Amino acid sequence: MVDRHRSGSEAFLLLLVPPAVVVAALAGLHSVWAVFLTYHFGICLLGPLIDNVLLRRRTWRAHAREVGWTGGRVGAGLLAGLVVGVAMAAGSWFGFQVLEGVLLVDQRVLDGLAGWGVDRSRSGALLAVMLLLNGPAEESYWRGHVQTRLAGWRPRPAAIAAAALAYASYHGVTLLVLLGSWSAALPALLAVFAAGCFWGWLRERFGNAWPAMLGHAGATVGYMIVYWGRFARL
Repeated sequence: MVDRHRSGSEAFLLLLVPPAVVVAALAGLHSVWAVFLTYHFGICLLGPLIDNVLLRRRTWRAHAREVGWTGGRVGAGLLAGLVVGVAMAAGSWFGFQVLEGVLLVDQRVLDGLAGWGVDRSRSGALLAVMLLLNGPAEESYWRGHVQTRLAGWRPRPAAIAAAALAYASYHGVTLLVLLGSWSAALPALLAVFAAGCFWGWLRERFGNAWPAMLGHAGATVGYMIVYWGRFARL
């Protein structure tokens, strides 16, 4: 009973604390840079490392396997990831190109980004951090660390969906600010959830997080191209 309670508490923290930190950083601190520091670096990358290596006294190899950097069919995972990454880059770019003329209102997006500490002078820094940190950090955490820790959940799709739902949840804040209404943000939010489920399925299929990391990186490339072309220089 104690172990089950501890497992439930751990799952609660793994799933709910990261979105709460992101929302607090954006709504309270009004800083996307605080999100990168506390969520991407602190929770997604450093948190599992501290938990595994320092607290649980596990080896670096065991840590790498848990977060999905090793294990399963790595070669096949890398190849699948490249294919998925290219496809998701194209799909993300096309989707935001369609939205560009309908929902992406220049001043609203610029005001939203400015409210999070991103102005024209910091566009290059935002681009670099998003391309290098966003996908690898989030997938190491959600599809790697979290899905591994939820290994006992049955049926298995429940663990995938739970991780994807928690991952998608905080995107509601960012999408609402940038798109201006729930009618516009909800379809995009559902797409984020679907992507999380797909990446979770890839994690299970290949035994590592490389397809998810590269797929997520591709999606980031797609929408950051739209951002750079339309907003970074306004």
